[in-house]
Amino acid sequence: MTKKVKGIIITTVILALGLVVAVTAYTGYQVTEGVYHLVSREETVNYYKDHYQADFEAFKASHPPQALSLPSSQFDHRIPLLYYDLPEDKGLVVMAPGLGAVKEETFAEAAIFMDLGYDFMVLDMRNAGENMAELNTFGYLESRDLLDVLAYSRTRNDKKTVLYGQSMGGLAAALAAGQEPGNIDYLILDCPVGNAYEMIEPQFDKIAREEKIPKDFLLFAGNLVSKLRYGFDFHDFNGPARLADTKLPVLILNAKADQVTPYQMGEDYFKALQTDQKEWVAFEGAGHTELYKEDPALYKQTIEKFLGDA
Repeated sequence: MTKKVKGIIITTVILALGLVVAVTAYTGYQVTEGVYHLVSREETVNYYKDHYQADFEAFKASHPPQALSLPSSQFDHRIPLLYYDLPEDKGLVVMAPGLGAVKEETFAEAAIFMDLGYDFMVLDMRNAGENMAELNTFGYLESRDLLDVLAYSRTRNDKKTVLYGQSMGGLAAALAAGQEPGNIDYLILDCPVGNAYEMIEPQFDKIAREEKIPKDFLLFAGNLVSKLRYGFDFHDFNGPARLADTKLPVLILNAKADQVTPYQMGEDYFKALQTDQKEWVAFEGAGHTELYKEDPALYKQTIEKFLGDA
């Protein structure tokens, strides 16, 4: 084989490898852009205005919260908060809302916990409401904001702290509690997302069919680029696995009719938890994150008993 032929072969191989790398990088970039931009910040604000603003303004008139803003300890954005501070309290509840929900929407949940005697603090999660941080990351980066809020909450209330997460906020709460439980005394997960990979993976079936790209390649490229761009991938969104070794008391609330986060996700948490201080309650009839609407008395009673206040 002549040097010329060898040169042609080497060049061809290099070009082929370069093409593979380029295609993988481009595909992975497109995948992560789609996966981590599920809801725009503008959509969250508009939905609040259309569906909740009037009711929140009425609630605020008799229960005025403090509007606060914390700097993120790890990133460049600020974390907007509402804080309902009672004259006398048993402790403080920190709430992580679900995907697309803004802090003002949670006044009904605030009312329940305030009626139980707890201050209530709620944040805008990343890319929602007034939180200008980009990306929806299935609780991963959102958990970092939660840890900052929990650390701050101790400066405002030194009694027991309850971390309460709904839906995707439940996953963020689980990830936060699995990382640094020091500022948490009780954990409540309401219709929580469990292993988010189980929600992400099936979505690629349709994409693979439409784009005629193998599903395994889409997932491989997305995971690779996510790891390189952000330092985490789709397998890092596993709440039950991250929370398994916690020593915290944990209450898991699910709705048997939930079509968004099936109640089996709550069962996954319950089975994974090694602690004896765990409880799992599956409500009949209620839809996703509507447990407090379907049977508010039972909802409040269940929480009150768990917190040892009944």
